[in-house]
Amino acid sequence: DNITVSLTSADVKLGGCSISFETASATRISIVEMAHKQLVRQYLNTIETDANAILEAATIGTSNAGSIFGGSAVADNEAISSNLSAGDVIDVDKIVDMKIVLLEKNFAKKPGEAVLMIHPTQFKQLLKSSQFSNVAEFGEASVVRKGVIEEYIGVIIETSTLVTSATQSVAVHYAYMIDPSAAAGIVWKEKAKVKVVTWDDERVHKVLLDAWYRMTTINEQAIVIGVFADQ
Repeated sequence: DNITVSLTSADVKLGGCSISFETASATRISIVEMAHKQLVRQYLNTIETDANAILEAATIGTSNAGSIFGGSAVADNEAISSNLSAGDVIDVDKIVDMKIVLLEKNFAKKPGEAVLMIHPTQFKQLLKSSQFSNVAEFGEASVVRKGVIEEYIGVIIETSTLVTSATQSVAVHYAYMIDPSAAAGIVWKEKAKVKVVTWDDERVHKVLLDAWYRMTTINEQAIVIGVFADQ
């Protein structure tokens, strides 16, 4: 179906800074390049924030997003309102459960078509799991050597400090598993551009960021929300 998205002035993302010729010339490192990278980093952080808000707002239901909870006291695909207990943390079985919810709705059928976004608190639980830290179980030593889990059961794993936290009977964080080809998208009026403008009359470098976009949900069935205790 068609999805209508209206852009407003609030969807304009602007940023910038000015650097004097004297400062840029007298510094051994490239301040202009650093400013460029910082603007890009802030812009990507803005997109990540928008994505988190979109996924958190997904409606749970048979024809909408799925839900998986830590532990065994709360049934799957329930609204996110139930309290968890200490120890209801994320584990490999819960990652499998989230993947199955997507598969049952005909999403993320091929390896690499699902992405799991988790908070570093949850990533810590996975790094401690023998499934990843034990070379004999995981199949290679990359987790122990690099401290990263790039993919598991065909799911790409990403970490973000922007993943939503909540306080129930214990502190919890959400996790999102999505099929990014269907879950949400960005509608652009103007894609991000970072440019450096040199104003000779003012003897200054101006590093500018311009973008105009809105992120929107496409299909909530391609979203699974996990809720797990922090410890």
